[in-house]
Amino acid sequence: MKQQRFAHKLVLVTGLASALVLLLVGGMAFYVGEQNIRDQLAEYQADSALTRMQGVDRTLFTAYQGIKVLAKDRRLIDLVGGDLGTLGNSRENEVSDYLEEISLLTGPWRVVSLLDTEGNLLVSNMPNETGDLIGAHPEYESAFQAAMEKRLYSSDLRMIGEEKNRSMIFAAPIHDGGLEGAQVVGVVMASYAWPVVVQLLDAVSPEVNVTLLRDDGTVIGTSSAQSDRVGSEYLNWESVQSGISGSRSRAVGDITDEDGTNSLIVAARQSGYLGYAGHGWTLVMEVPYKVLLAPMYTLAWRVGVTGLVGVLLLCLVLYITGMYLARPITRMSQTVRTFSRGDMTSRVEIAPGGNDEIAELGRAFNAMAEDIDFYVEQVKENSKEVQAFAYIVSHDLRAPLVNLKGFSTEIGYSMDELKALLGPAIATMNQQQQAEVLAILDEDIPEALQFIGSSVERMDGQIQAVLKLSRLGRKELTWEQVDSALVVKQVLSSLKHQLEDKQFVVKVRDLPSVEADAFALEQIFGNLLDNAVKYQADTPGQLEIWSTEALQEITFHIRDNGPGIDEANIHKVFELFRRVGRANIPGEGMGLAYVKTLVRRHGGRIWCESVLGKGSTFSFSLAQKPSAQPRELA
Repeated sequence: MKQQRFAHKLVLVTGLASALVLLLVGGMAFYVGEQNIRDQLAEYQADSALTRMQGVDRTLFTAYQGIKVLAKDRRLIDLVGGDLGTLGNSRENEVSDYLEEISLLTGPWRVVSLLDTEGNLLVSNMPNETGDLIGAHPEYESAFQAAMEKRLYSSDLRMIGEEKNRSMIFAAPIHDGGLEGAQVVGVVMASYAWPVVVQLLDAVSPEVNVTLLRDDGTVIGTSSAQSDRVGSEYLNWESVQSGISGSRSRAVGDITDEDGTNSLIVAARQSGYLGYAGHGWTLVMEVPYKVLLAPMYTLAWRVGVTGLVGVLLLCLVLYITGMYLARPITRMSQTVRTFSRGDMTSRVEIAPGGNDEIAELGRAFNAMAEDIDFYVEQVKENSKEVQAFAYIVSHDLRAPLVNLKGFSTEIGYSMDELKALLGPAIATMNQQQQAEVLAILDEDIPEALQFIGSSVERMDGQIQAVLKLSRLGRKELTWEQVDSALVVKQVLSSLKHQLEDKQFVVKVRDLPSVEADAFALEQIFGNLLDNAVKYQADTPGQLEIWSTEALQEITFHIRDNGPGIDEANIHKVFELFRRVGRANIPGEGMGLAYVKTLVRRHGGRIWCESVLGKGSTFSFSLAQKPSAQPRELA
């Protein structure tokens, strides 16, 4: 398995953590910020709509004041000479030109006309449009009558003719001599120049739908690009009207268009300006949220990209830093790995003057390595001495045993000869003496010789077992890939008759191929399976064999339903000459000691789990690469 470097893990963890924090914090900030910005932008747009509406009011106030200025203009009064009905053509042209001139100063006006007290048109700056924009206005009579009653009049905006020309008229009385309260000698009536309002509405962003509504919900003003909507009914008029009812002069809400576009809608009601009260108009602005929040989305995108770049730069810095900091740890890891493989001379290199935690760890490892090296050498020496001692003792003990067995046999032969020589002497003895002598010669001495012989054979077997165990610890193992399933199959085949006699049901799961010594692996499985069969008392017997695999080792398990082992005796089963269970089973008590030695030589361990009366499970592990392990001391 490929190892990941510390720097890689540091970069990965930091990158993921930073990205997660960036997403969480950024997401929360964006969510909270979006709501706050939505509210602030809504307030800003509402203020903007109110400002636009006030701008319209100011232009109308200018017209309202301008009509009064026109009615009191001294030059105009002097020109009409107090008798508007007797103007000649030259005088009419003079007045018309003057009306055009003064309309630019007092307006915004499109048409300015002078009427006599009967309502007849005397003069106009644009005679051809006077009838269309002033005379055709539905409030013309009301305006003229108000002026004759010495009052100023401001009409509502009306759609004139089939072309729906927008007309709004202002009227003011002309007093005799220009004196307030004097007799009304005429009326000045002017048509408001509506393009001024259109210019105000055109100043709004083209992506914003701006609409000016009459008090009945009729569209009376839009931007130039949406002029086709003039005269139509505003679809959301009821919602707008309910939002600005009572004392409220503005309203804010949300709408969804037919195409699914979500927009902010703000409305500002006409409140008049100074002395001009207005007509209850309403200015409505529909701002798509994608337009309204576009700057925030752009900012969020830039912040996100900047944050991502920052995370990448942080990861790069951490990678370089991690590689630098991990360099001594990597060297230490290599040293430890070499040391674990049996090179007891491996030591960690420590930079001169190093006084950080890594240097302290290196010094501690070197000190530990020195101690381990010393003790390993001592153990090796002691092991060699023990093995040599075991071999010598076993060899030297066999010589007297051979002599003891030979002399005991010779004594047996001599007893036969002695019995023949003592025959005449025995015949002279009385019956009781004869019986005692014959009992000694025929029973006591042969029984003693037989006991000596069996003891010698038993001791010789134990000595042979010690010698075998000693050889197992010194024997060179041949490492190769061994099919453990095939080894188990061969062992079970050799136990076929015993398995059939005890009606065993054997279940072998998939077993892997392992690196091992083939002969040693066969002995391990042979001893464990043979014990399971030998100690099985009840029938039918059950055997289950399977394996588990970990990163560094492979573990085999053998489970039976035998008599089991008492928990207090489990640790004894692997000791020399120890036997647990029925005593009538043949053996020397060395099988599991052999298995333990061979397993240890493979870089593994063996253990037992058992429940008395229910069976046992013997498990042993083998290193994945025992050939790369330092040799175990057997």
